[in-house]
Amino acid sequence: MGLILLLLTAVVLLWLLGTAGLVYSLTHPRRKTFAVALGRGDPTDPADLELLAQEVTFSLSDRSRTPGWIIQGHVSDEDAPTVVIVHGFEDSRYGALKRVPLVVPYARRIVVFDLPGQGDSESRRGYGG
Repeated sequence: MGLILLLLTAVVLLWLLGTAGLVYSLTHPRRKTFAVALGRGDPTDPADLELLAQEVTFSLSDRSRTPGWIIQGHVSDEDAPTVVIVHGFEDSRYGALKRVPLVVPYARRIVVFDLPGQGDSESRRGYGG
């Protein structure tokens, strides 16, 4: 009986530690910034992809600000879509920049920015933070 109780206690402790680690990693994601993109050989600016863009700063709902770009697409029609490309978890707008050439032929504008707590965003916390 004592061994079963010890094993059950160990399983519960491991589960609690795993849950705490998951919550911490979601609220404090690793940041990938300009240096990471440069080191990977990824584009670091829309001009690297020969695209016209305006660098902007977006205001987020938590009153923090985040950098991004509004990139000009190849469609000039006023009714053409504006595409928002969101990068993956623990990435940044530099990682999302690689996907921009896929939508440029179909969009009027493409918006790329850093999510809260990631990239160069002012917010120090990620999801749920």
